[in-house]
Amino acid sequence: MLTKLPYGLKNGVLTFVQDVEQGLACDCVCPECGEKLIARKGKLNIHHFAHYKEGDCKGGIETALHLAAKEIIQKEKKLMLPPLKADIPNQHTETILLQAEMIAFDEVEVEKKINDIKPDLILHKGNKKLLIEIAVTHFVDDIKTEKIKQLGLSTLEIDLSSIKDGFTTEDLAFSLIHSTDNRQWIYNAKEIELTHKYLQTKKEKEQARKIKLAAQKKIRQQKIQNTRKYGYDVILPDENHNLYCPMKIHQTANKCKNNSIIQQIQDGKQWNGTIYGWGSKGKYIYLDNIRTEIYPEGKEAGLTKEEYEKRHKIHGQLSYIRSQSPTDYKTCEACKYFGEYMENHFSSFSCKYRKEHK
Repeated sequence: MLTKLPYGLKNGVLTFVQDVEQGLACDCVCPECGEKLIARKGKLNIHHFAHYKEGDCKGGIETALHLAAKEIIQKEKKLMLPPLKADIPNQHTETILLQAEMIAFDEVEVEKKINDIKPDLILHKGNKKLLIEIAVTHFVDDIKTEKIKQLGLSTLEIDLSSIKDGFTTEDLAFSLIHSTDNRQWIYNAKEIELTHKYLQTKKEKEQARKIKLAAQKKIRQQKIQNTRKYGYDVILPDENHNLYCPMKIHQTANKCKNNSIIQQIQDGKQWNGTIYGWGSKGKYIYLDNIRTEIYPEGKEAGLTKEEYEKRHKIHGQLSYIRSQSPTDYKTCEACKYFGEYMENHFSSFSCKYRKEHK
């Protein structure tokens, strides 16, 4: 925030303190009150103007910065417009409707009244207008915002409150022309139209996605039917999309000691390698798509030591079987039962081993 006056008026022209002589020889007056200024350009402190006679002028700094900002934009006739963002329902982050863009303008008008508001600048591009408000300590309030919306003219507010003592004219020009983090849209005439267009595009993409998924599902179902027709069965992935070889599962299960669950796997029932549930919610697996409990919900705390060890052992055996059985069906040609890898929405694989050992 500025605390020292950086500009004075010399013969009616706004002049930076670095461009004048020291002391009263600067021949400058305050842009706000018109009183005589002295240029303080010592070796220790930041160069600045001060009123020659102490008075009650409080708006000199803001007025000077406003005038300097308007002069720079009027001279450059270009401005970096910030991105246009919108809060779209059911989205976790803001949606960018328009990217930041540097725009060159045809004409710049200073403090020209439109209806009952007087923006700091009006920038013209073809038949379009952009209103600019320069903020130092006073920002656009709700009343003025509503008037701007009624006009239907896009309006940008540039915040110069972070400009600090000791800045150069180059610093100010860069902050005004090139920065994006010090400006915001008070109103953008395109926002409603662009938001509608975004939502329509999003809807169309979602419809296209559903159609694509439905088509993939239909293809996959047809592949599954063909697979089973020609003597193969279909192996589905676990919850992490990993595929486990049924022959390896069967062979590894045969090395484990018998219990009711392991016996079913030894007898050829298909297990996809996933152990579901946790803690008091119970744990279970699916054998041939039928839920088979390792222990039921709410029973873990009430188990005897022998029952707990038995179930813990079953869990350990299943984990061991799974660790020995993963395979990449995209490249698997390890045995005579090799079939076709299918990747439509969910990966799956056709394998003759499952059919021959049911």
